Amino acid sequence: MDGLDGILFDMDGVLVNSIASDERKWRDWALAKDLDPDEVLRTVHGLPNRDIVPLLRPDLDAACEVALVEQYEIDHSHEVLAIPGSPEFVAQVPSGRWAVFTSAARPVAEARLRAAGYGEVPVLVTPEDVSNGKPAPDGYLLAAQLLGLDIARCLVIEDSPTGVAAGRSAGARVLGLLTSHLRTALAEADLWRDSLAGVELLSQPDGRLRIEL
Repeated sequence: MDGLDGILFDMDGVLVNSIASDERKWRDWALAKDLDPDEVLRTVHGLPNRDIVPLLRPDLDAACEVALVEQYEIDHSHEVLAIPGSPEFVAQVPSGRWAVFTSAARPVAEARLRAAGYGEVPVLVTPEDVSNGKPAPDGYLLAAQLLGLDIARCLVIEDSPTGVAAGRSAGARVLGLLTSHLRTALAEADLWRDSLAGVELLSQPDGRLRIEL
């Protein structure tokens, strides 16, 4: 894949592995709120907390519940690990040519990226920055805009159906990472990989980027 100006990453499932911590958090929350933990886990992936709580328990004080959930995420950020192969791939991207758009709140995202050993992120877009979360394209459009790049010449790397849909509707090409879903669930992606391990990013004579899969 060539002719790329930048790379736009999702965070959880692409750059960091927070599955164990997240599952424990939502199972505990579900049990405390008289919900089926398995049903909650099937619902939450790829959605911001601000959308999850009203969706599952519209009768609760959403702001209060979200604050509790996000404090848990920050307190347990030390449990987060980098996805194998992702730090090495990120290190190949030229400075100012990559961004992260995540459904995690900004304090949570910053804590998790630090815990996983990533350096300073040129552009970090979180739910606080957009009116509509994934699967809406808003976050990826904003990320490309803040980098000064044409979204049509960006590659979005995602692991969830909502994230893939967001990248596609933004007009980017999309690489689906099979870290949390089967390929059939990410059918809208342009191509798929089990991980970013061994993926090379090369600079072309015109300054654009080429990915060698």
